[in-house]
Amino acid sequence: PATWPTPQPDPKSTRPCVTLRGLGKRGSITFPPVTQYSGQGPASGKLQTNKSEDRRVEAGLRRARFLVNTARINEAIQILTDLMGEYPGRADIHGTIAWTNMRDDNLVDARIHYHRAHELGCRDRDTYWHWSSMEAANDEWNASAKAAQFGLVKFPGEQGLLFRLGYALHRQGKELFYEENSEKGTTNCQQAQQVLEKALTTRNAEDRNIAIRGQIYRAIVLNLEILDDGRMLSRYFAEWSRECPSDPNRIPDLDRLRPKYPQFLREH
Repeated sequence: PATWPTPQPDPKSTRPCVTLRGLGKRGSITFPPVTQYSGQGPASGKLQTNKSEDRRVEAGLRRARFLVNTARINEAIQILTDLMGEYPGRADIHGTIAWTNMRDDNLVDARIHYHRAHELGCRDRDTYWHWSSMEAANDEWNASAKAAQFGLVKFPGEQGLLFRLGYALHRQGKELFYEENSEKGTTNCQQAQQVLEKALTTRNAEDRNIAIRGQIYRAIVLNLEILDDGRMLSRYFAEWSRECPSDPNRIPDLDRLRPKYPQFLREH
C-alpha cells in the first residue's frame, strides 16, 4: 500500500488538533485543526465553500477516481495529497482518500480517513456504504455496524445502510451462538431481523444497486436459520423466489436448507 503523508498542524491556529487512536498498526494520527476557508466560516459539520473551490475539488476527485479505476494508484495519491494539503477540512476529500486506501488494501489509513470524513460532516451516503462494506469484508462486524449507524444518522431509512447494519448485527449474533452465548445471540439476531425487514420496505437504493433486494432477502433467510424459525424462513424464501428468481445465491441456499427444514421448504 502507498504511504500517505501525516498532516501537520497550522502553527498560527489556536484550535485544538484532532487525534484518532487505536486504529491499527500506526497507532494514532493527528490531523490539523479545522480552520476557515474562503472567508466563509469554519470547516466543521457543514463546510461553506465558494463555487470555484468546489469545481476545483470536484474535478480533482473525479480525476483521482478515474486513475484508481484504471490501476494508476500512485497518480491518484498525488492528486489527493495535493488536495488534502490545500483543503484539509473537506469531508469529500477525506472520503475519497479513504476509498483509495481501501482499493489499495491500506485498511489502517482507510479507517482513519473514513473517520475524519465523518467528523467533518460527510454528506455522501456511498462513503458510509463503502466504509461498512470494507469492515464487513474483513469480518469486523462491530465496526461495520457502527459505520452503517453513522450513515443512518444522516440518511435515516437508507436501504443500503439498513442492509449493512442488519447483516452486521446478524453476523454478530451468529458468532455469539458459536460462542455459546445463545441469549445475547438471539437478541442480536432479533434486532437484525427488524432492521432487515425495514430495509425491504424502503426500496430507496434499488435504482442504484439492482442486487440489493436479493442481498436483503438472503440476509433474512440466513438470520432466520440462526433463529431456527423454519416457518418464517419458508415465507421469506417464497418472497425471495418470487421477487428475485435469477439471484444466483437462491438455489444453492435452498439446496442446503431443504434437508434441514423439509416440512417448510418441500414445496419450494
